[in-house]
Amino acid sequence: HKRMWSLFASVGVFDKKLNNKIQSFKTPEDWTPVFVKEIYEDLARHKAYATGLGRCTQPDARALPDIVFRESREVTLKEIALVNPEIVIAFGNQVASNLLGIPIKVSENRRKKYLLPIGRKKFPVYATYYPVGMGLRNIGKAIEDIKHVLKNC
Repeated sequence: HKRMWSLFASVGVFDKKLNNKIQSFKTPEDWTPVFVKEIYEDLARHKAYATGLGRCTQPDARALPDIVFRESREVTLKEIALVNPEIVIAFGNQVASNLLGIPIKVSENRRKKYLLPIGRKKFPVYATYYPVGMGLRNIGKAIEDIKHVLKNC
């Protein structure tokens, strides 16, 4: 979703000019393979990596059923192990709960570190608000939380 790129730019892990270009896009055809490569290269320069637990796209921001997340959890755990991030940010109650395998309420657990065991390693995971749809009202809190985590890890 376009707002995620704005959030990434706001917390300093994505180029603001690239974000402006994304925000100007009107159709899916604007996302050329060359531009997508530019996005991934910029994320790499910022030492950031973005992926989706749901492993699917849809035309709107309605919630996906939990089964979609549960079915793709194992491949996401393998992806995390391969990327070997210093921290993982999980956006929204549903993603955080399904990734960690426990019920999470972001509003009650802001900036709380969870450890996600994968193999012999435990990855620090922080849940924050998903700034799309109804969660847009909390985009400021998501930005604050991510900046805090990045500064203190």
